Amino acid sequence: MKELADAPSLEATGKRFTRRWVEGYLLQPSDLRPIDHIAQARPPVFVASGTRDLRTTIAEATALYERAPAPKPGVQPVLRSMPADPIDVLAIGASTGGIHALGVLFHSLPKRIGVPILVTQHLPPPFMPVFARQLGTIAGRECLVAEDGMRLRTDLILLAPGDAHLTVEPMDRTTVVRLTHGRSVSGCMPSLDPMFASVGAVFNTGALGVVLTGIGRDGVEGASRMVACGGAVIAQDEGSCAVWGMPRAVLEAGLACAVLPPDKIARRISGRTEEHPTCR
Repeated sequence: MKELADAPSLEATGKRFTRRWVEGYLLQPSDLRPIDHIAQARPPVFVASGTRDLRTTIAEATALYERAPAPKPGVQPVLRSMPADPIDVLAIGASTGGIHALGVLFHSLPKRIGVPILVTQHLPPPFMPVFARQLGTIAGRECLVAEDGMRLRTDLILLAPGDAHLTVEPMDRTTVVRLTHGRSVSGCMPSLDPMFASVGAVFNTGALGVVLTGIGRDGVEGASRMVACGGAVIAQDEGSCAVWGMPRAVLEAGLACAVLPPDKIARRISGRTEEHPTCR
C-alpha cells in the first residue's frame, strides 16, 4: 500500500497531520481499517512525542501483537445467560481493528434503538472529531466526542475523548457524562474499564456492554463489575476480530453472554430494545 510505504515522512502528531490526509485516507468509509494499525499501538506517541514516525508505530503494534498470549488449548468457557428485559444503555469498547468492527456493527444496527450509546475506542485525541463525524455518518445518528456534564440522550453516540475515561453518573433525575483521568487497571487511556463499571453501577440490569477486537485485557475489570451489578456483556468472535485479545479475555473470565461477529451483535442488541423486541 503506497500510503503506508510513504508513512516515514509523516510525523504522527495532531499538528503535523494535515486534515486533508486524515479525512481523505485514514477514515475513508470504504476502508476504515488502515488507521487501526497506524494510530492505536501506543496513544502517548501521538499526544506527547512528535519525534516518532508512523513506521515506528506500526512496528510497535506488530511487536505487541506478537507478544500477545496464545489462546489456551481446549478451553471452552461457559456463556452466561442473556437477560430478556429491555436495555437502558449500550456501552461499546474497542481497540485494534475496532474502527472497522464499529462500522460493521453500526451499519447493521437499526437507526433507532431507544437508548443512549457510549463508545470507547483506543485512539489519540487529534483523531476523535473526524472519527465522530465518520461514525455518525455510518451509524445514521448523531455522534459527538463526550464532554464533561453532557446528558445522555436516546440514540446519541458519545465517544470517549482520547485523553480521558468516559464514565457516567446520575444527576437531577437524568444521567450525565463524567470524564476522569485516573490510571486504569489496564493502563489504557481511555479505558473500557471505568466506562463499563460506571454504566453497571448506574443502570444495573439495564446495562449492556460490548467488547470488540483489540490487544490486551482492557474491559475485563469493568465487565466484571457490570455483570456483578446485573448487566450483560457480549464479546466479538475470533473469526471476525483483527486481534482476538480483549474479547477473548472477557470470554475466558466467564463474563460473556454471547460471542458473535459485529453484524450479529447488532441483531442481538436490537433484540433487547423496546424499539425492536423481535430481532433476536
